[in-house]
This record gives sequence, structure tokens and C-alpha cells, in this order.
Amino acid sequence: MTLSEHRAAARIAWRQARRAKARTALIIALVGLPIAALAASGFVIQSALPGAEDKVTAQLGSADLGINYYSHDLTVDEVQQALPPGSRVTYSRALNFTRIIDGGQYGLNIVETSAPADQPPLRARYITLKGRMPQSEGEAALHPRLARILDVEVGDELRIDEFEIALRVVGFAALREELRNLTFLVGPHTLDRAAATTKAKHPSQWSERDVFPVDWLIDLPPHVTPQEAVPDLARTEFEGTGRFGFTTRQFILDQYRTERLTLTGAAFGGAVGALFGTGLIAAAAFAVGARRQLRTLGLVGVAGGDGSHARAIVLWGGTLMGAVGSAVGVAVAVAVAYAVTPHIDLLVGRVAGPVRVPWAAIAGALALGTVAATLAALGPARHAARVTTVDALAGRIPKPKPAGRLARRGLIVIVAGGTLAAAGAAWRQEKILAVAFVITLIGFLLAIPLLVSSVGRLPARLPASLRLAARQTARHGRRTGAAVAAATLALTAPVAIAAYTRSDEAFNDRRIPIGDHQLLLSGANDKAPDEHREILSTAREAIPGSVVAAIRNAVSPSTRPGAAADEVVPWYVQGPEIEVETGVFESESGSLAIGDAAVLRAIDAVAGIAPLQEGKIVAVRAAVEGDSLTILSADDEAGSSGGIDVPAVAVGRPKQTNEGEVPRYFISEQAASRYGLRPGLASAGLLRAPHALSDEEIGRVQRAISRCEGTYATSRENFMFHATPVRLLITAAATFVALIIIGVAVALVAAESRREYALVVALGAGLGMRRRTVAANAFFVTALAGILAVPAGLLPVAIVEVARTQNQPIVVPWDVIGIVMVGAPLVAGLIAAAFSRQPPSRALLQPAW
Repeated sequence: MTLSEHRAAARIAWRQARRAKARTALIIALVGLPIAALAASGFVIQSALPGAEDKVTAQLGSADLGINYYSHDLTVDEVQQALPPGSRVTYSRALNFTRIIDGGQYGLNIVETSAPADQPPLRARYITLKGRMPQSEGEAALHPRLARILDVEVGDELRIDEFEIALRVVGFAALREELRNLTFLVGPHTLDRAAATTKAKHPSQWSERDVFPVDWLIDLPPHVTPQEAVPDLARTEFEGTGRFGFTTRQFILDQYRTERLTLTGAAFGGAVGALFGTGLIAAAAFAVGARRQLRTLGLVGVAGGDGSHARAIVLWGGTLMGAVGSAVGVAVAVAVAYAVTPHIDLLVGRVAGPVRVPWAAIAGALALGTVAATLAALGPARHAARVTTVDALAGRIPKPKPAGRLARRGLIVIVAGGTLAAAGAAWRQEKILAVAFVITLIGFLLAIPLLVSSVGRLPARLPASLRLAARQTARHGRRTGAAVAAATLALTAPVAIAAYTRSDEAFNDRRIPIGDHQLLLSGANDKAPDEHREILSTAREAIPGSVVAAIRNAVSPSTRPGAAADEVVPWYVQGPEIEVETGVFESESGSLAIGDAAVLRAIDAVAGIAPLQEGKIVAVRAAVEGDSLTILSADDEAGSSGGIDVPAVAVGRPKQTNEGEVPRYFISEQAASRYGLRPGLASAGLLRAPHALSDEEIGRVQRAISRCEGTYATSRENFMFHATPVRLLITAAATFVALIIIGVAVALVAAESRREYALVVALGAGLGMRRRTVAANAFFVTALAGILAVPAGLLPVAIVEVARTQNQPIVVPWDVIGIVMVGAPLVAGLIAAAFSRQPPSRALLQPAW
């Protein structure tokens, strides 16, 4: 075809698109939505997420150099000597403390800067939200949320009793790249007083490491490059020799430079996947459009055109609508970016700044959408080229083709993928499992037309509307199969995500050392024994019928050379080796605690009371090989002495738990004395209620023990993290997308079945037959997608979990499966019934032009 012929074909395609406004709008939306998501991802990556330059600023501010490793006693003079004259060294010091407020624990970090934080090089790091930055000793600027926790305002005095210092709050401030970080800035030399107080109050616990520079920034003289300032800079950065080493802005920039490219590539990959799903529906819409253009294509043939001209008209329709859809999607993304970006700082946790236009992503999105729509029109264009001029003028629609060999081969692909998955699980090869998952999913998608065709064989006893819908679904198996495939892809995501996250949560929840009927009482490890007993008694009175016991580690005098006479060290248990990762084995170990009957009742290990009284170590939910365990002193962590073998017994099913303050190994005080051990100070307390604790009861205990300074209670919920809101959001979004896809497919099938509806009505069917048939059609298609989405989503998760070596549970998300298999089909049927309309008789009988 010549260039003028292509121009003519493009003009005809554009006129046809303008005539069929609804179908054109549908195709533009199908192309525009993924492109809008891709362009929006580009704006997020470019504007909302920190780039390489932002991460350099977060680490170095506006400084030329930083120090990436150093000795704790490094001095400014020592650094200055390694730099050219005129260099300026700025450093930060930090001091941590814990504050208990209303029974809750807050870990706070005070940061002192040697130069005011509103001056270079720190000014690039921080943002002043109210008031000003601290300039001198005794001044502080807090994060607004931290100020609310501590109940202070600008101008108030804040006492830090832990260090006997008083601070005047002069402003609210935050880190530009970490807005959620509870910033606590103080003026120069403020921590000198805190260090002196701590050293005087706790000389045995004090170390110069407690208050020392944690961050070094260096401004070089003008016109001096980092390489000129430190000739051996490259060697220093990588080898880490000496007492400190420098790092440059360029070095950090190179570390993060590829991050945005990776994120952009992932965004393009997601867009390709989304376009594949929507492209299946767009291809069906192009096929319907080609059938509606039969008369036009026939007239082109009469005028001397051939099949290549018909093919060009349909292809140009895809190209033009793809370009328009891509442009619309990009325009929507740009508008949303400019409207939303100024208000997302708290959401993304950083100061996003002005909108940065991702020109590369926009250009790629325009090209990708245009190419995708053109490819979607390729199949319908080929079919249009095969229609003769006489058939086109007569409006004779080719009979839909049944599922072919490709669909039958999909079954073979499913079997091959399942076999490969079994081999990967047996060999514990994650790469093989990933390939097996992709192969199996492709097999499912290829075999979908066979499943759709089987719907037409439903029992003849069904009502007439259901039989008609089933036969229409089967007759248009290829087109309906495309819709089912796209909807399956959409519904697979929530099933897979819910199964994976719930399995992961179940595994992590199983590692939590306390149950929903227990509370860990912490923060009182330095209390006198009588005061600790008062804390436990207060907690017991708050929950009638509860059991409360103190947790005390087994200790002995330290044998370390130079140790103080009263210095003691804890003992721990070295258990058998367990496989923590594929082929990686580690010894299971934990601290050794002094226990009695009350402790074992509190920890739900009543079966261990008798063995404990017999002098054995009771391993609570921990493995014991043979009939003994080895105990060692903390002074002998290398195990050079070989340890002491002590008779032991396991109680409860072994499982890997995060020990924390709840030990798993217990020995009686009498048995411990035989090995030279004695109870240490109580490190924590454990409360076991006779029932699962409610939020009100947990709050009651927290309020009761908070009267004792520094004490707080931790429940099981404090250790848990559940992604339920995210799961529900993903499920709702995927269901919405699937309903849109299925709605389009059902509308296309209904549009091509108008003559069939006319014949049914002519034979005496009621006017509601069409509405019931369309609703049944939507139900069948959605149900098929839901049925396929469940194994497609569960299979990869099950394979991954089985391949792990940590007895990972597999949780079936029945609620999500119910939504996908039952809720979505019912909603699809109801929506189709509500929006279906009976066309007039002449529209039912006229040709599909």
C-alpha cells in the first residue's frame, strides 16, 4: 500500500471510531487506565520517592565529604589533620533513653549537632516546622508527634529526669527525608551535662561510647575537590584501613543511581502485564468493531480495495485509539500528580518538593500504549482481511471458531508446570519454582477456552435464560475466554497476596513468645526485690485469677580477667542444630532462667513442673536431642570449656520463637546451685490470665503498673503486624477491575446476540428474558474466572512455603476465596441485570452494522 492509501485508511478508521462513540470510549479507557498508572508511577518515582541525590543529601547534607567508619574516640583535631587547611568539620552526638508514658514504652534518641541545624551543611537535612532550630546549650527542637507524646509546646520547659537536664523547646523540626523519624535536636554542648550526670550516677555502666560523635560531615575549602583533599580516597573507601575513612557524594550517588531505573523498569513491567489483560478485552472490542464495519469494508472492496486495505483500516483504528488512549492516560496522570503531590509529604514520609515531570516515562507510556493497541487490533485486522466483499455487503458474520489445538495444549503445559514445581520443591530451588509458576499460569490461560466451551454442556434442566446464556458463553468461547483470562489475572492477585501474607503472619505469630492470655511486664529489671514483688502484685490484682511470676536469669561470678568482685555473668543453653535456611544449620540456644512451679504455670508449661523438681532443665517449646542439654557461661561464648551437660526434657511442640525477655530454658534454684549458679535480679515478669485478655483488661494492667516508674506491659498484639487493610483494599480493587473486564465482555457478547434474542422473543419469550440472560452470562464468566483464580493464586504460594525449611504454615484465605468465587459472580450478575436494557424490535432485527 502507498502512503496515500494508508492516509485514506487512517481517515476511514477515525470516522468509524467517531461513529461508534461508546466502543471508542471503551477502548480508550482500556488503554488509558494502564498508561495512566504507568505515568503516575513515573511521577511517584521521580517526585515522591527519594532519588539518588536525595539519599546523598540525607546522609551528607550539603557537605563534600563524610566519614563512613571511625573509632569511638576519634577527635575533631585528628580529622582536621588529614584535611587541607580551611576545611570545616561538623559532627553530631547522640544519647538514647526510654520514657514510659501511660504504660507504653517510647525509645527516644537525643541528637546534638556541633553547628546549628539551620546552617550548612545540616540545613539541607532538616526542615523547621514551627519556631526555630536550637542555637545554644539547653535548647531543643522536637518532632511535632514527639512533642504531643511528651505534652510540650514551643516555649515550654522539658525536663529529662534520666539525665537531670532541663531543655527549653524553641521549635518543631523534622528530617526532610524521614518525616516519621521522631527527631529530638538539642543545641551544642547540651549532652555534656547529660554525660556527666550519667557517669556520676552509674559509673559501673558508663562508657565513653555512650556519648560520642555518630555522624561526621566535612566542608572542603572552595575549589578543592575530594580527590585533591584526600589523594588515597578510593583506597580508603573500599578497604577501610586506619582509624577512619572518608566517603564522597559521588560514591554514595553511585550506590543508589540504579534504584530509579529498577523501579521504572518494574513500573513498565506492571504496565505491560496490565495492558496484556486489558488488551484481551480491547482485542474483543476491535473484533466487534470490525464486524460492525463490514458494510464499510464491503464498500471499500467495491471501490477496488482488497484485503490489505481492510486490514489497514482496522489496524489504523487500533493505532489511533491507542495513541488517543495513551495521551488521555498521560494527561490524567499529569493532572493527578500536580493536584496530589503538594499534599503527600506525610504519606511518603519525606518532603517531596515540586512536581518533577518524568519525560522518559511519559514518552515510553505513549509508545507502549500505542503499540499495545495496535497489537490488539492485529488479530481482528487479519480476520477482516479474509471477509469477501459480497459477505461484507450482506452483513454475514463469520461463525465463531471453537477452541483449537492451542487450548488443548494448555492442559499439557499445566501438567508440565506442576511436574516442574514438584521437582523444584523437592530440590528446594527457588528459580525452578518461579519458572514452574509462570509455566503453570500460562497453561491455565491457554486452556481457558476449553473451560468456557464446557459451559455450553450444562444440564438441559436449567431454566431457559440460563441455558441460553451458557450456550452464548460457549459459542463465543475465544472472545469470552479472553475476558475470563483477563479477569483471572485480576482475581489471582488478591488470592495469592492474601495466602502469602497470612501464611507469613501465621509463621511470625507462631514465633511470638506470649499468647493472647499473657502479658510481659518489663522495665523493672533494676528494681529492688521488694519493689519488683509490688509490681507483680499490682498486675495480679488487676486481673483476678491470674498467675504472675518473676523471670530471673541464672548467673555466676564472672571469671573474666579484670572483672569486678561483684560482677556476674548470665548462663545460656546450647541446644541441637536446626536448619534455619536451605543448607544452613545453626545451634538453637537461649538464656537459662531460674524457674519454679509458678513460672511454668505462667508460661503454660505445667507438664514441666515434675521434671523441674527432679533437677532437669525444662525446654519449653524447644528441641532436645537425647536426654541432656549443654549450659555455658557468657564468659565462655566460644565454648572452649565444652560446657556442662545437664539432664533435660522438652515440654510442648518445638517451634522457633523470638525469645526476647521470655526464656525457653528453665532450671530449679536447687539444681542450679549444684552447678555454682544462682538467681539474678528479676529481668521481667510474666502474667497469665485464665482467659484471652481484652483491650480493656490490657489497658487496666498498663495503667496499674505505670505507677511504678519505668514499668510497662507488653501484650501479644504489640509483637504482631497484620496487613488486613491492605488485603481488603487489593481484593476490592482487583474485584472492581475484574467486574469492569467482565462487564465489557458480556456487553460485547450481548451486542452480537441481538438476532438470537429477537428470535427468542418472536417465539413467545417475555421481555425480561434478555435481562436474565445477560445476568446469567455475567455470572458464568465471573464464576469461571474466580474458579481459575483460586488454584492460580494458591499454587505458587503453596510451592514457596513447602520449599522453605522452617515448617512454614500454609493458610488458605477462605474469606478472599469466598469473595472471588461467590461474591464477585453474584455482584456481576446483579449489576448486569440492573443495567441491561431491552432494545427496540427494529434494533434487534437490523444487521450488525
